[in-house]
Amino acid sequence: MVKRWSAAFQHRALIPAIWYSEGKKQWALPGGELFTIAAITAPRVEDDGTESTSYSMVTRHGVGEASTVVSSRGESRMPLLIPADLRTEWPNPDQAGDLDLVTRAQHASKEESLAMAATRAAGPV
Repeated sequence: MVKRWSAAFQHRALIPAIWYSEGKKQWALPGGELFTIAAITAPRVEDDGTESTSYSMVTRHGVGEASTVVSSRGESRMPLLIPADLRTEWPNPDQAGDLDLVTRAQHASKEESLAMAATRAAGPV
């Protein structure tokens, strides 16, 4: 399992959000509060030489109501939320981006993840 963590996982970021879209639904915290989603970043060079940064959200197994959304592969997934007490640690380049960090983030965000609820059908963004 440790082999899944690559050098790219050492470049982490936070995505601020008040909702996310998954399974044709929009998901949010009950009070519409801001939350942060774990992301990894990677440098990118376009064909014309333009440099940019790409990112991908980190996901976890779905919990609570979000576990009802199942992919075509039969997996329940949701974004990995980063609670306030880990928001400094997650993007810190001196912190190893390893299974321990992800496991701590999953445990620390359990309450917030369980609170996610479908608020409405997702429309165009």
